[in-house]
Amino acid sequence: MKKFELLNLANTTLDKKVKIAGTNWDRRRKLTNKEIYEIKRMYKRGKPISDIASRFGVAVSTIKYHLFEDYKKEHNQRRKDYVNNSSSNNRAERINYKRYLINNNKKVLVN
Repeated sequence: MKKFELLNLANTTLDKKVKIAGTNWDRRRKLTNKEIYEIKRMYKRGKPISDIASRFGVAVSTIKYHLFEDYKKEHNQRRKDYVNNSSSNNRAERINYKRYLINNNKKVLVN
């Protein structure tokens, strides 16, 4: 899709079609299955979580997410609660941000 076509989409359509890449709203997977296996192996051998996170270039919370099932469940529940309780302002802010990125030729993913 061309830039002007994306900018002319209705808000709901734009929100569904355009995914923000490389931002706080980026939900792409950060680690491969092989890397997750390596993380678990390193942790079992006594390597500190902060060192593991540095090696793979991800946040400590990402490592904890893959190591601890309780942490993963709690994190997923917080995400569900946030989505269910977020106001329309958050949605409008996200859509406006997507329009800004498209307008300024920034990296976005279009379905």
